[in-house]
Amino acid sequence: DLVQRRLHSGTSWPNSASPQWFKRGDGTARFQFHSAKVGDAFHASRMIDYNEDWLFSTIFRLDGSVALRSTLFAFPAAMFSLLLMYLDDFVEDFRENLGIAMLASSQIWNASTVVLVFLLGFRARQGLARFWEGTGLLHQMRGEWFDTVSNCVTFSISARPSKPDEVMRFRHTLVRLMSLCHGSALEEISGDVAELRVIDVMGLDAPTLHHLWECSEVHQFNRVEVCLHLLQTLITKALDDGVLKIPPPILSRVYQTISRGFVNLLNTKKITDTKFPYPFAQIIALFLLLHLIMSPALITASVPHKVFAPILTFLAVFSMFALNFISIELENPFGLDANDLPLTHFHSESPEDTVAVCAFQGAVRPFGPGTPEVAGLTNPKLHLTCEVEEGPTHQIA
Repeated sequence: DLVQRRLHSGTSWPNSASPQWFKRGDGTARFQFHSAKVGDAFHASRMIDYNEDWLFSTIFRLDGSVALRSTLFAFPAAMFSLLLMYLDDFVEDFRENLGIAMLASSQIWNASTVVLVFLLGFRARQGLARFWEGTGLLHQMRGEWFDTVSNCVTFSISARPSKPDEVMRFRHTLVRLMSLCHGSALEEISGDVAELRVIDVMGLDAPTLHHLWECSEVHQFNRVEVCLHLLQTLITKALDDGVLKIPPPILSRVYQTISRGFVNLLNTKKITDTKFPYPFAQIIALFLLLHLIMSPALITASVPHKVFAPILTFLAVFSMFALNFISIELENPFGLDANDLPLTHFHSESPEDTVAVCAFQGAVRPFGPGTPEVAGLTNPKLHLTCEVEEGPTHQIA
């Protein structure tokens, strides 16, 4: 059928914004997400790793900095203040005629500055809260789905001697589906992630791949929800077939971890779907504009010096715009910006990559110092004995 022809030929789906399956020449496979921006090689961002031991290396780093954007507003304001100083020298009663002297003696500028600082502080707190909530939810999602895979692999140990093929098939399918689910979740919340690799999707059978493609491309279903449904179906079938030899009340924990991980994902999407309220953004933009216009005039009236007045004007405008741009950077922590969360790094450390070793090489059962296996050791506290399903007991110093 169409899916098998696409997979065996190694070609991709025609929709460049959809998930793609690729078959490489070495026989391995890759599941790839394409950015909507065709022709650009985007990759998920990795958060800036910086060191504060050297002050100047931190100050003059441009990657991820808002200093340049803030300077685009602060520098013209400083030049305007310098222009006003020279106009004072050449035009008599220049400030009195424009009413700048009267404004300098009033509290209008001070009051507007206080309101602007309050609004910017509120936005910065909200942005930082959204940023930390986003990274916390990603780690919680990863932890819940790690428990799902780890518990399923552990619950299948008892059935390994009697049904080795069924157990290995279950584990391989479980790991692949969870890897696909985790990658789809990160792609969904980012929107612009170019490529996320997952564990060997070609290991899934053609009907499963066709079902995933049909749900995503034809019916426009959510890929994560489809993968989670397939996972729960797989686990239920494994329980009926005796692959998971565990009482149903204990197995219910697996369904709970799947559900809690998905709830964390939905809470993460709450951040991406809900922007900072527009009325606040509008008022902040208005006060920033007033601050940009009034600061040169009022600072030059208070500090009539051709050197210090432009410097103070630059600092006053720069600080306000920088704080606003920082808040904007933090409000949506998922994307491709330098200050966004490192989604590729999160996915490379996703739970299925860790449990895959256990799924392919066999579960390891540790023994403590009090067991007969280590009774003859001189100092059992310094040793650990592990039993691997496929091989003999190994002693690790």
